[in-house]
Amino acid sequence: MDNNTRFELYLKALLQFSSREGHARVPAIHIEILDGREVNLGAWVGYVRQRRKKGMLPSRRIAELHAYRDWE
Repeated sequence: MDNNTRFELYLKALLQFSSREGHARVPAIHIEILDGREVNLGAWVGYVRQRRKKGMLPSRRIAELHAYRDWE
């Protein structure tokens, strides 16, 4: 799976989580079930936040993530 497809998959999982929970504060060990598939959302969120803090996340991706309540 290429990086864009993977990012979109995790964004979809984040949308599902935040729609259900009312926020995007995903626990570090959270697994989201998306279309019958286990998505390690907690680890991904931690990874993406670290990359953003290090300035390694493209501004386009940052803008997509800021659409979610409590992302930061």
